[in-house]
Amino acid sequence: MDIRNYLSFLWRIKWKALAVGIVCGVSAFVYTFVFSAASYEAVVFMSVGMEQGVYPDQAEAFGARGVTEADYYFAQTVQGWTMDPSFSEQVNAVIDADEPVSVSARQQERQNIIFSVVSPYIDVAEFAADVTVQELQERLASYNETMKTAYKIANPEVTIWTHEPRVLFNGVVGFLIGILLVIGFCLVYEYSVGIVSFGFQASEVLGKKSLCRICCKKQMGEKLKFISGVVNKGVHVFGVGMDLGQIKGGIEEVIDGHVIEGEFKKGDYLLFVKIGSAKEKDLEFIKRFADSFEWVEV
Repeated sequence: MDIRNYLSFLWRIKWKALAVGIVCGVSAFVYTFVFSAASYEAVVFMSVGMEQGVYPDQAEAFGARGVTEADYYFAQTVQGWTMDPSFSEQVNAVIDADEPVSVSARQQERQNIIFSVVSPYIDVAEFAADVTVQELQERLASYNETMKTAYKIANPEVTIWTHEPRVLFNGVVGFLIGILLVIGFCLVYEYSVGIVSFGFQASEVLGKKSLCRICCKKQMGEKLKFISGVVNKGVHVFGVGMDLGQIKGGIEEVIDGHVIEGEFKKGDYLLFVKIGSAKEKDLEFIKRFADSFEWVEV
């Protein structure tokens, strides 16, 4: 399976792929430009830890770095609070915006936690960030009261990020998806109807390699002269999956034979197999009933 077979397949469907790719790319570009709006992300960076001097004796159970480990595991607990649907519901209930905001959190570097609040409005994102910190402080106070601990939030910092619609990126992605859809569709369609998609398929069906491969009209005369030197005179010339009219004149000049455009007859054959059009069942029929044959990949 030569890589050139796959390159030939892509070259054969290039106009279909480009046409569909352009349509999908332009559609994605226009849709993103018209219907997508900028969003604003308020990123809250904070540290969570227990007040120095009030660590319980049980913290020593974590080892030499018991204090740091205790804060590290509690930071994971705080991150888990944000997974509770009621956390986001409480934040949205306070800000009472037209569209609800999304709240997420991730742990970074031991005690540090990064909250992300996303909204289509910058003022709502800023307000929601403050509400998120307040909600977290309330839950922290409740936890400290219940568990007799002294965890606190330190150095909360809010940064606003603006996310513009990725118009160009979505257009490029749409273009690539369109091309991949055409490639997949062509492969599935040709396989389902038994069309020979690659040269090696024809070689496997016919049981021999092609004499040569003609990939463009510029090669026609040179390749036909080569063919005339290796095939017997008087062979039948037969096109499989193609109309021989476009090369009929060239064949008659270099091969002392005749073109069969109708029914198949017994005899020696020179087959011109059009990849992407010829069907496996036709090649199998010719292989079974021809006295002998050679074939050219087109």
